[in-house]
Amino acid sequence: MSEVMQNVLIDIDALIDTRVALIFQKFPSKFRDMDLYKFVTRNHNRVWDVIGVTEEEWMEVWDDRDSIVFESAKPTNLLVNLKQIIVSKYVEGNTSPVHNRLVLDINVYPYHLDTASRVEVIESVREWTFEDLTINVVSIAPKTLTPTYIKARYQSLFMLDWITWITAHSEELKTTKIPTVTFNVPAYIHDANPELHDVIGRMEVDPVSQLQRYMAEFMSLSMLKPELFSFITPSPS
Repeated sequence: MSEVMQNVLIDIDALIDTRVALIFQKFPSKFRDMDLYKFVTRNHNRVWDVIGVTEEEWMEVWDDRDSIVFESAKPTNLLVNLKQIIVSKYVEGNTSPVHNRLVLDINVYPYHLDTASRVEVIESVREWTFEDLTINVVSIAPKTLTPTYIKARYQSLFMLDWITWITAHSEELKTTKIPTVTFNVPAYIHDANPELHDVIGRMEVDPVSQLQRYMAEFMSLSMLKPELFSFITPSPS
């Protein structure tokens, strides 16, 4: 009898809101003026638009981020709700004869963490999940995280920036399809066209459903509310 793998890979940036922390550290004047509710509930990935800097300015600090950002980072809604999100897989792994036990791998790339910091990550995630859950810290660069690599190791992923990932691996994905692997990603609109946003805002089209249908041949795409990947949603200002 074949066993069903239940390994889940989660970006550390999906568990703690390093975006807001980075704004606080690198753009303090912008942080003081920003609308936190608007930031958390935005439907696009353009952080720079919300805080009023250029894309180049934002990407420079984002690409150069290090573990110091953790000092100012708060848990995301994903981390706070992780237990109920994974509970069915956890129960299956403990009770089903065909399911392996659930394993969480926390991908801390691009941060360089010492042993003590890695243990702290594991214990922090454990606080929000289950005491006997297997949790590992891994560091997997995007170029290493190929469709072939994923197919052999993971059933599900929580990925903050899947557009960059799919752009890098689109050619291999054509030949190494992984339709049984679920990519849990924020339902951002990756387009700066204001007319497109206006149309979507009037509910004339459903880009999420369209994209999920289009990608079904290649992967299972679960597009989640963007707020899940940000710190606890504040009240409107």
